[in-house]
Amino acid sequence: MAKLNFTVGADTSEIQRKIKEVKQGLQSTANVAETSGEAINQAFRKAGTAVAAFFTLNAAKDFATQMARVRGEYQQMEIAFNTMLGSKQKADKLMNQLKETALSTPFEMMEIVGGGSACPPVGVP
Repeated sequence: MAKLNFTVGADTSEIQRKIKEVKQGLQSTANVAETSGEAINQAFRKAGTAVAAFFTLNAAKDFATQMARVRGEYQQMEIAFNTMLGSKQKADKLMNQLKETALSTPFEMMEIVGGGSACPPVGVP
């Protein structure tokens, strides 16, 4: 019996070129995604920094406003006690007693003053 042998050749250069184009397209897409991802991360970092700065500035403004309000209330109390008691020394003594009470109790100064203004200080008839 006789054998028949033959060789078949194929030109795969077009397929290889297309595969190379696909690889380049995927690499380009990956590069764009990486660049975009980094841009998004930077945007979020900037936004986070801006938000933190806003809240820090806002908190500082609120703190300054609160301090000014408290100082004003404190000065009003001093003037009121000085006027009611007719003596700066007696008013200072009362303010010191009220401060000590505020420090040693859960009550705030204004809560204590609300009750303290109706009561004479210790040692005052």
